[in-house]
Amino acid sequence: MPLIQLAEIESRWEDLDKRLEKFDKRFEFTIKRMVRAEQRLEVQERRMQLFDQKLEQSIKILRDQHDTQSKLNKFFLDSIKKNPSKS
Repeated sequence: MPLIQLAEIESRWEDLDKRLEKFDKRFEFTIKRMVRAEQRLEVQERRMQLFDQKLEQSIKILRDQHDTQSKLNKFFLDSIKKNPSKS
């Protein structure tokens, strides 16, 4: 091969190496961004789990309060029905 052709091939390889280095840097940066995004998602997932637990607890408390209020209402209604003259 003539020397000029070898120089062209070497130049192309160098250009390709530079492009590959740039690609590698972009790829590593993308992976880092994805890892950070995944970590943020995990934090959000934990927050949502805590929110769900608190919501379930609140619902349970509200149901208990509702049941207690219903029993009180029934008691007073029954009391009024049994003794209508006192009301």
